[in-house]
Amino acid sequence: MPPICPMSISRGMTSTGTGPISTRARSTATAGAQIEAIVSYAMTDRWNVGVGGRYVYLATNNAYTQFPAVSPNQLEKFYTERWGGFVQTSYRFGGDMRAQASAASSPAAPRDWTGVYIGGHLGAGAGTSDFADPYPSFGFGDRVRTAGAVAGAQIGVNYQRGHAVVGLEAAGSWSRVEGTFTCFTGFPDPFAAGMNCGSTLDRLATFTGRLGYAADSTLYYVKAGAAVGHTNVMLNADPVLNAMGLGNTGGVLNSSTTAWGWTAGAGIEHALDAHWSVVGDYKYVDLGSTPASFANAPDPLAAVQSETIKQRYHVMTLGVNYKLDWTQFAGRGATAH
Repeated sequence: MPPICPMSISRGMTSTGTGPISTRARSTATAGAQIEAIVSYAMTDRWNVGVGGRYVYLATNNAYTQFPAVSPNQLEKFYTERWGGFVQTSYRFGGDMRAQASAASSPAAPRDWTGVYIGGHLGAGAGTSDFADPYPSFGFGDRVRTAGAVAGAQIGVNYQRGHAVVGLEAAGSWSRVEGTFTCFTGFPDPFAAGMNCGSTLDRLATFTGRLGYAADSTLYYVKAGAAVGHTNVMLNADPVLNAMGLGNTGGVLNSSTTAWGWTAGAGIEHALDAHWSVVGDYKYVDLGSTPASFANAPDPLAAVQSETIKQRYHVMTLGVNYKLDWTQFAGRGATAH
């Protein structure tokens, strides 16, 4: 039985307690993504056992705190990652298991993959955004780890000849793949060093060619092509400006950038009938290095007014496709099912 990879979007609440820094309790909403992979084995007609792994990522939306003697609220961002493994078992009650087993063992009708399809997907992504550091490096910071949810749609066309399937696909995703981390630790004033850089990939599109092998109702494929992403980047310079007596007004600087790059990946698509199919897909996305402007940075931060961001992502999705009855594309009739 092939691995099952369920994915979901998670939401929750995070609270920060009271103390000498946070003068009163704070709470904020969180959002993130969860990925699971399960391998299950049928011990008998009714009893299955399996093992799996799970990854969970959550991030706050609008957390803040308040430092002593500083009246404006200070922005904060909290992230949490969890990994784990589990063992599960299931038992099916009722029904004629012998009849079901006989039906399951009957070979499925081959799927004709030729045609145009449309569909949707849901999943998660994780990656890194590297900020070019104009100051002497201390070997710490400047690499922002990002993760979060993706959801979108795809359209494509396939042509099958024998077991070989070739195709083209365009996919677009809304995403919230984000993170923050310390950056620019080599700032000349050691008492003011300690800025925070952030990156949020909010849109991603890919345009790929696919090459696959059709085995009855299952298509195994690899793909490669172009990718484009839109990213919002942030520089929180409040610690620097406060330490230098410049106040914190305008200390959070924002910019956005659109970057082109390339993608490569692989997947498995399984036909449920002549039209519907489910697909599990992985792709690696390299958006290269692209400029990001913090032109409104104050003079002490002139060295970072023009930044370069290098972005890399891993994206896993589960989706569903519907194949249209446009068999005239290949100049042939539909395969009988």
